[in-house]
Amino acid sequence: MNIEEQFEKFENEFHNFNLIKDPQFKSPEICGFAAIEKIRGEKIDFAAEHDVLYCGGHSEDDRDLTDDEVILLLRCGILWNSEFDSFFIFT
Repeated sequence: MNIEEQFEKFENEFHNFNLIKDPQFKSPEICGFAAIEKIRGEKIDFAAEHDVLYCGGHSEDDRDLTDDEVILLLRCGILWNSEFDSFFIFT
């Protein structure tokens, strides 16, 4: 299953931040950004376009995401854009 399929599989978890037990941060967005940085193992880059903030890409060389990681990201409001191979949030 590719990353896009994983995000589609768990789309009902989107913006359910209240279901995260003991989140690292009180802000869903900050929690999501920290999760991306941990997943990637390096500093993440950001780019903005209109009402979207892209936050870190994911390449074929990166490891696969676990279902739990995808669920965490979705609960934090983080989505996946397959056109740019990047995580993103709406602003």
